[in-house]
Amino acid sequence: MKQIKYFILALFSVLLLAGCANEYERTFGDDIAFVSFGKTSFEVAENIAGGVFNLPINLASVSGLDATVTVAVVAGGTAVAGEHYNLLNTTVNFTSSNRSDYIKIEIINDDIFKGNVTLNLDIVNVSNTNVSTLNDEERVTVVTLIDDEHPLKALFGDWTFTTTGARGGAQSYTVTLGPETSDLTYIKISDIDFYYDMGPILMKVDLDDLSVDIFHNGYRYSAFGNYGAWEVGLYVAGVTYPTVGFTGTISADLKTITFPGTLLAIFSAGGTNAGTYLDRLSNVTLTR
Repeated sequence: MKQIKYFILALFSVLLLAGCANEYERTFGDDIAFVSFGKTSFEVAENIAGGVFNLPINLASVSGLDATVTVAVVAGGTAVAGEHYNLLNTTVNFTSSNRSDYIKIEIINDDIFKGNVTLNLDIVNVSNTNVSTLNDEERVTVVTLIDDEHPLKALFGDWTFTTTGARGGAQSYTVTLGPETSDLTYIKISDIDFYYDMGPILMKVDLDDLSVDIFHNGYRYSAFGNYGAWEVGLYVAGVTYPTVGFTGTISADLKTITFPGTLLAIFSAGGTNAGTYLDRLSNVTLTR
């Protein structure tokens, strides 16, 4: 008798779970279908192959639904139609057999450096009332158009940063050289991770005489341990912040940048070690 009772209890539990599963399946239907862009942000080179960027837009549903979706440019971006881009279509049509499509954006590639610009696109209308656009944030995407005409673009990209620290010894890591849009004679050295992310360092470049100058950039950083704010500084002959930069040289093939005899220092700008340096980096070389 006890075994029969256990069998009936087990059978009842299975039927209950099956009923719950069926009930859960019935709640997931096309009434919660939605449309969205593939991502909330994209980066597109101005010189993209073919001159057209295909911005993905998708309809998520169980069985597939018919819907016409309209996209529009909204405020907040800096790109100008006819100068930076042209929208080749603003609507897409979804069916049960076609749940992915594209907004085609023609990218205008000119010979003038204007800096990177952004294009904000919003899903503004869906013809099928059973299809939602989620919330305001998820239905908008930002397309950044990357200008390829910077006069110093020949130096952009990843480099190997090698140096010898007075305290840290020999070290090597990858850094990125990129544009400083506020001044076309400067580039930024980013991703220098010396004990912590130091942020970009400014470097003035003259390709005519193949010289570079690193300047103290005045950037300050958030609190770190007992040292308070951090600061990237230059160091030479006991002078913490010289008014001139340290000159380096660029090889003729633009693959090596060297700073012989110069020192880049990382200072504590506050806290218990204010005014002292953590390390001094000599023999700084960038190669690629």
